[in-house]
Amino acid sequence: PHFHLPLPPSRVCVSVPGLPQGRNIMLSASLDVDTNSARKGLHVQSRSYWAPANIGPYSQAVLNSGWWEVAGQIPLVPASMQLVEGHREQAVLALQHLERIWTAVGAIGKAAVAWVVSEAMVGVVVNTWRREALVIIVQAAALPRGAEVEWVGFGVDNQREEGVMEMMFADCSTVEEAADKFASKVVAADAVVTVYLPVCVGSVQTFLKCWKGDVAVGVVPVDAVWDGDGKRRTIGCVVKRS
Repeated sequence: PHFHLPLPPSRVCVSVPGLPQGRNIMLSASLDVDTNSARKGLHVQSRSYWAPANIGPYSQAVLNSGWWEVAGQIPLVPASMQLVEGHREQAVLALQHLERIWTAVGAIGKAAVAWVVSEAMVGVVVNTWRREALVIIVQAAALPRGAEVEWVGFGVDNQREEGVMEMMFADCSTVEEAADKFASKVVAADAVVTVYLPVCVGSVQTFLKCWKGDVAVGVVPVDAVWDGDGKRRTIGCVVKRS
């Protein structure tokens, strides 16, 4: 793809289980409809020592409706662009990349989604995070370059200092109960809702049929979900409001 603007979108690229039959790609996108504001972002293509260069046509971070959306960070050594070895080393280095990008753009009110490829990484991620900010841990089928972890970050623009993020969990016996629980708690018209649904619990199509909320919802099929304490949960939900 080719982008005519100097700031292409930020992105998260993972391999997920449970896509509908005959479907090999799932795309979820958000659009900033405020055309009066100048586009802001961070797009570094050269190799450096502070954070990895882009490995595709995307930006490290883009400001969208008052939120800094940081592209998924995997544990590449910036100078060589090679993957570091070791569970703890991967978790720490990838999080360092995320922190440095947050600092560069001046993000506050931070929260993260940590993608892992096995339950063995959950405790490592929890011990690496060690902060009061919100985090949800989800399991993918695979991550770019064969990484064990990928950190995805969100942060409020420090020039705006507005924005609320919530992370909710539903340990319900059915997808319908979970959809009703989340829908009852999401009342803001400007909310952006993303549900992480383990394929062992139900399908994306089933959840969407059960959703009765007033706002649109994005559903991502995953292998498993954990909260910030490393406790396995049935279904997870991230709500972002401007």
